[in-house]
Amino acid sequence: MKLADYLTKHKISQAALAAHLNITQGRVWQWLNGERVTPKYCPEIEAWSNREVTCEELNDTVNWAYVRESAKSIAENPNGVVDRAAAADDAQPPVGGTIKKPKQARSKEFSA
Repeated sequence: MKLADYLTKHKISQAALAAHLNITQGRVWQWLNGERVTPKYCPEIEAWSNREVTCEELNDTVNWAYVRESAKSIAENPNGVVDRAAAADDAQPPVGGTIKKPKQARSKEFSA
């Protein structure tokens, strides 16, 4: 369902949605008049509308299936990223480089 249809169906004002998202009513107006919804607001609107309005309908430029799968994976194993990093056996100490010597101040001779 389109966002505009949802708001009309449930008699929700643009200002009410804006207040819920802590944005301006003008921003909601832009969305209702053709601009894509900013991706960070899509999941919140989807949840707020009980999935009557989906992220895919709000912004079709994001791969929402990937986002959902990533979120699911993180939720199932919140330490997965840390565990994979800890398990990495290819960590090597830094090699090469130069030892920087402190710069010595140059003496300036002044002529009077």
